[in-house]
Amino acid sequence: MPPELIINADDFGASAPINKAIILAFQQGWIHSASIMPTMPAFGEACALVGAHRLSGRIGLHLSLTLGKALSAGIRRYPRLCTPAGQLCATRRALWRLTAAERLAVAEEVEAQYQACLAQGVVPAHVDTHQHAHYCWPVGSILLRLARQHDAVPIRLYRNWPGAGSLFQGLYARMFNRRLVASGLARSEWFAHLDDILRTRLLPRQHRLEIMTHPDLDARGAVVDGARAPAETAPRFDQQIEALRHLREQP
Repeated sequence: MPPELIINADDFGASAPINKAIILAFQQGWIHSASIMPTMPAFGEACALVGAHRLSGRIGLHLSLTLGKALSAGIRRYPRLCTPAGQLCATRRALWRLTAAERLAVAEEVEAQYQACLAQGVVPAHVDTHQHAHYCWPVGSILLRLARQHDAVPIRLYRNWPGAGSLFQGLYARMFNRRLVASGLARSEWFAHLDDILRTRLLPRQHRLEIMTHPDLDARGAVVDGARAPAETAPRFDQQIEALRHLREQP
């Protein structure tokens, strides 16, 4: 695949099958990078795999505020963000309307997840969020501060592919992405789901594009893209990538 194209695998560390699927996708050359989740049960295994397969520099932080175990103490005081058992549970509605105290707690959790990666020897090469939590303006602002504090780590754009989302979402995407680009921290010029590309059959030739994927294993051990469907009904990853390559080769 050309250098202007980034195929990223989200949810590294979410489970052992997902970890295996992502490593297989790296080995097959189907993906260029992955984003790791420090809040999830298979995070330690994922970090070990980064070292074993020499993936340093290709792994980013997949920050989670909606799923997994909180890594900081402050966020546990806020029921809108975390359960009494320490499980992250923020909703988009809560993240859009953070109080000043909640913002500080979220910033503490963001830093804790970044530091968890460093403690395992994984230096995040980029940052994005589970369920796109950073699309909420207050969380996006917190991520911008984190990125500036840690060697200008690039951040994922708001999904801006033609036909993706409503008119309002398109207007908001322009505003959100304009801020990110102005900060010098945008990871790409375009961001889309893999099925966005295959549906529209469009592929920019001169602009940097990030494509999000979710490798997983089906019952037979085949790698599938679980972004939109459970593993058992999700499309095979090799077939999706082959379709993308054919599209790229078209004049």
